[in-house]
Order: sequence, then C-alpha cells, then structure tokens
Amino acid sequence: GTFEYQTDWATATLASSYQEFAQAAILDLTAFFGPLVDTQTGSPPGTNTVPLNLQISTERWAHEFRLTSANNQHLEWLVGLYYTKEESSNFQEAIGQPSGFNLVTQGFPADYKEKAAFGNLTYYFTPQLDATVGVRLSSNDMGVLFSGTGFLAGPALPRQTVSDDVQTYLFNARYRPNDDLSLYVRIADGYRPASANLPLRDPATGQILSVPFVRSDSLWSYEVGAKGNFADGLLGYDVAVYRIKWEDLQVFRSFMGVNVGGNADSDVTANGIEATLTLQPSSTFNLVGAIAYARSELDDDDRAVGGLSGEQLPGIPEWTFSLSGNYDFMLGSLDAFAGGGVAYQDERNTSFQGGVGSGGVVIAPANPNFTVDNYVTVDLRTGVR
Repeated sequence: GTFEYQTDWATATLASSYQEFAQAAILDLTAFFGPLVDTQTGSPPGTNTVPLNLQISTERWAHEFRLTSANNQHLEWLVGLYYTKEESSNFQEAIGQPSGFNLVTQGFPADYKEKAAFGNLTYYFTPQLDATVGVRLSSNDMGVLFSGTGFLAGPALPRQTVSDDVQTYLFNARYRPNDDLSLYVRIADGYRPASANLPLRDPATGQILSVPFVRSDSLWSYEVGAKGNFADGLLGYDVAVYRIKWEDLQVFRSFMGVNVGGNADSDVTANGIEATLTLQPSSTFNLVGAIAYARSELDDDDRAVGGLSGEQLPGIPEWTFSLSGNYDFMLGSLDAFAGGGVAYQDERNTSFQGGVGSGGVVIAPANPNFTVDNYVTVDLRTGVR
C-alpha cells in the first residue's frame, strides 16, 4: 500500500508492505547418511533410507517514509526512514526409516528488525554536470532460539542475539556533453545482515561444525560507464566497467550433503565489463546484442571453502553473450509480434578445486567439483495482443 502527497516543494510518500513465505520439501540424504544409520542401529547395509524434512516460513512487515524534492536544475534531495520486522521459522528433521533413528531434529525460530535513515543529495554544477552523494544509517537486531535433538544435532542454546550498526555510502557523478551521450562514475557500498545458522555436530569427534550466526558481509563497488545514441537513435549503446571488493562473503559449507552457512576467510575481488548495443531502424523493429565478462576471484587461499588464491567463484561463467530481435506488426485489427534470440553461457565450475596453496599447504575442496559445459539456447516467439 502506498500513500503519496504532493506539494510545490516536495512529495511525501508512505509505503507499507506485508509478505508471507512458506516452503516445505523432502530431500533424500540416504546416499550420505544411510550407511551411518545402518551402523548405529546394527541394521544390514542398505536397510535405512534417510529423508530430510524441511519446513521454512517467514512473515515480514516493511514500512518506508520519504520526502523527495521537486525536480529542478540546481539542488535535489531525498530523505527517508525505513523499518522492517521479520519472524521466521526453520524446522529440519532427518529420521532413519524404518529404524526411527534420530539423526537430527532441529528447530531455530528467528526474528529480525531493522531501522534505518537515509538521504541523497544531488547538485547540478551545470546543466551538463551533476553529482550525487548518499548515506544510509541502519541498526539491525537478530535473535534466534536453538532447540534440537539427535545424533548430529548441536547443543540446545538459550536465545542468541546479534546486533549491527551499519553505515553505507554512495557517490555518483554524471556528465552529459550533449543529448546523445551520458558519462558516469559510481562508487557505492552495501551489506547483507547476519543470519541464523543450522547447528550440526561431527559424529566422529563431537565438534560443532557450524556457528550460531553467519556474520554480515559487505562490499565496495566501483563502476565507470557510458550510455548514448548514434544517428538519431538508430544505434544505442550502454557499456560499463566495474570492480567489486567483497569482505566476509557469506557462503554455504557442506557436511555429508547437508549445507550449513558460514563466511569465507578470504576476501573476494570481482572485475568485469558489460556492454549492450541496440539497433532500432524503425518503431516496429529492434535488435539487441549484449556481452559480459566477469572474473570473481579469491584474494587468498581459503581452507574454509576449499579454494586457492585466484580461483573463480563457483557457478559464475566468465563470458556470456546474447542477441535478440523483435518485430511488431498488425494482424488484421490485432497488434502482433514475432521475435527470437540466441544466448551463450560459458562453462563454469560447481565448486572450488583446491590444490597446493602457498607454503606447500594442501587445500581440499569442500565439495566435489564438476565442470558445467558451455551451452547455447535459442528461442522463437510470436503472439498477438
């Protein structure tokens, strides 16, 4: 729901939203834990299956109030307040069947609150040159209660809390030498708050394999770009080069097929370029080509995730390409369209590969790595409106 009130000097906006999410799933962990349950119960090999029952839900309220100045060519501003409250439940149960052996029955309901104030200020030095600075001050509080039983369950803990006071900043400068070209530079930082984690115990050593909270992570992003048109809009382009410095990256760590949260020990540096070229010979036909290169690497050897310095993060292709077109026409009295596209995804790894790191230390990957082959997809589409 949104309420807006306009005056000559500013616009006041109040926006509130409610969101409800629920998920239930059954995963088969027999390959990982079936032999363990058979051993613990004295059953013949292959007797027990191990279904993992997952039940996750979240309810969230969010409210935002902001004042936005009227558009002008001198000074523009925006200020606001933000509040959100979340209540989540997370229940996970793995019981051997038919033995009934309790591997883990774990519940950890959590709550999260965030209060923030923010503001942006844009100053026009000339009609062609302007700059924006922004700041956001936020205070986050999270609590979680751990109660679990079972062979792998971590200890029951009283309600745990974590709080963060976070400041994030933005700087943006833009130069428009003419109506067909805009050059910009943008520097900004961001974060993700801490989150509750599944406590698991190593059955061999009794060691707790996961921490109660995954720490917040943060990054700085640096971007330089250009946008413009040629030949009265026949050709349009958008190109950007970026660099990201990421600290305390939130990651999954896997134990015998069960994922728990954690943070990478190494920082991550990502460099990339993205470019789009649009051909618009008429109002009814357009052709769009895009290319992107992304290289996201660990800065140091990292035993926690099983990767070496310089390794690409899993799941990220270095190169992607796409080309698509669309043609609009009349089919009798109906608006019709026809189009198609082709897209390319570079190969990528599913995990870090590990190996011999600095000082001759062997770093083992946390999960087996598989190389996902590159592939091309083609689509054709047509329809009427």
